[in-house]
Amino acid sequence: MLPEFDVYITDWHNARDVPLLHGRFGFDEYVDHVIRFLEAVGPGAHVVAVCQPCVAVLVAAAVMAQIGHRTPPRSMTLMAGPIDARVNPTKVNELAQSQPIGWFEQNLLASMPLRYRGAFRRVYPGFVQLAAFMSMNIDRHVKAHGDLYDHLANGEYEKARATKAFYDEYFAVLDLTAEFYLETVRLVFQEHALPRGELTWHGERVEPRAIKGTCCSPSRARKTTSALSARPWRRTTCAPACGPISSATTCSPASATTACSAAGAGKLRSIHWSRTSSRPAIERRVHYGVPFRQLGSRAFAGQLPADDCADRTKQ
Repeated sequence: MLPEFDVYITDWHNARDVPLLHGRFGFDEYVDHVIRFLEAVGPGAHVVAVCQPCVAVLVAAAVMAQIGHRTPPRSMTLMAGPIDARVNPTKVNELAQSQPIGWFEQNLLASMPLRYRGAFRRVYPGFVQLAAFMSMNIDRHVKAHGDLYDHLANGEYEKARATKAFYDEYFAVLDLTAEFYLETVRLVFQEHALPRGELTWHGERVEPRAIKGTCCSPSRARKTTSALSARPWRRTTCAPACGPISSATTCSPASATTACSAAGAGKLRSIHWSRTSSRPAIERRVHYGVPFRQLGSRAFAGQLPADDCADRTKQ
């Protein structure tokens, strides 16, 4: 996309480094941030969401349409996301539905110790996330590390570097705010609030059918199924005018090496990669004291593979 567009990417601040005085960051605040991010980008933006942020992006587009916002996205691409987690369920879905929400709160959360700026903030620790994801596909990870050893022993250093780069990203986890984690598990994976038409944003019902001026396309031109109509459909081509989407749309999966956790939870940092700008980096405030940076024309988008996304693509 860089040769043709200015590319803006959201990244996460580690919740452990965010003082309590900045307040909560739950599902509604995440949607707030997406809306403010689109405001900062300006009219005509094309938004791409990969894996979990698909829900928040769809909700943000719906809310912007409902309130007649001045900067709705021109197009919206949802990739491998749990819009309706009842469709193509993965091991993550099974885990979310295996226990009541109180179990997750009691067993998977922790309070940050005093040595961190976010002292006393309740979080879903990064090491717990990593352990959970690896345990769901432990055979795959054991085999990958065995292959890494073989590549090094046989002098296949390019293959070894590729595996090492994968795990450098895979192990780069951070702590998520407890409220975002619990609300995501409950609303998205347990109650399926969006496809049931029961999801609210700050108490107001979300109506995806209100989206009329934003094109919504799945990530690939392969058959998938609408959660409402149960009829196969293919990727749509963005045009100046698109019809309203259904209240629940399941987009087709993306590549197994997509940036699954590019928008997981916590305070967001917004980064602008421009194909034209060669000026030094500048900053301005966007939301919750989050820096919005404009960088030079050369940049690299790192991919964050995740088992949930990889599994979802195989369905």
